[in-house]
Amino acid sequence: MVSLYGLPSGNPDPLTILPSAMRPTAILTFPGNTHSNTARLDVSNTGDVGVAYGTREFGWVALGATIYFTQRGTPFGYASGWKGYHDTRFEPVTATRVNEAVVIQGMLETDDNTTAGAGAGLLTDLGTVPSGMEPDETKYVAVAGYTGQDRGSIVRVATNGTVSVVGGPAPTHPYVMLSGIAYGQGARQAFTLASGYTAYAGSLIGYRIRDGIVYLHGRIQLPAGTSALGTAATLPMEARPPFNYVTEGAAGGGHVRVDVKPNGEIYWQQYSNPSGERWISLDNIHYPAN
Repeated sequence: MVSLYGLPSGNPDPLTILPSAMRPTAILTFPGNTHSNTARLDVSNTGDVGVAYGTREFGWVALGATIYFTQRGTPFGYASGWKGYHDTRFEPVTATRVNEAVVIQGMLETDDNTTAGAGAGLLTDLGTVPSGMEPDETKYVAVAGYTGQDRGSIVRVATNGTVSVVGGPAPTHPYVMLSGIAYGQGARQAFTLASGYTAYAGSLIGYRIRDGIVYLHGRIQLPAGTSALGTAATLPMEARPPFNYVTEGAAGGGHVRVDVKPNGEIYWQQYSNPSGERWISLDNIHYPAN
């Protein structure tokens, strides 16, 4: 498994070149938070890590959603109307499970190569994860969008393994990138939310540590009258990162920048649409344990 972190800035192309042991078999595409927007990050089998599309208002892009296996896993079960992306420079969708940690990666497209099969960008079933890789709680994750540019789609992974697009922009291209979805399975630990924050619709809030990686989970209900800026919880010592971690998270109104600080604070830095459904997901947050 490879996980990338940090906030590279400036305009080098590529941002970095990975050593051969850290390269995927073909291009994988991830969402990269840029504070109030989302960039599309491509990681290629040549080792190049670069910004394919997107706006960087402060000159940096967060790598925190970038997690993958260097070898392809078990093939994804595509729903009717969907298939692996036709361009073999990009990985098709697979999933890998190692020691109760599941990582989904790759790209798919509509059968007829039009956006018609993608519906309106809402409640679109894409397929199912392989047996044994279903999450214990329904996940809501921000991925690189249909356009692959400034706005990320929201993908739901249900406990029966069904993967669906449930939010984000209407499609302008007939494809979806699923890279960056990762979660733990099995026994979990709970933590307490800050005053005013609650679990959304009975969601289970907690974390798992698998092979030294912390996986957070659950959806948080935002306090009334706020745009979610501030500290929503403080994690226990074992679940804290060794550095300030920044990533892209799913939210009821679109997407959010979330920071997890070395002191354990989960801090919402930017919320794109506070007038939407008032929840933010922890399900796309994964980083090394301190």
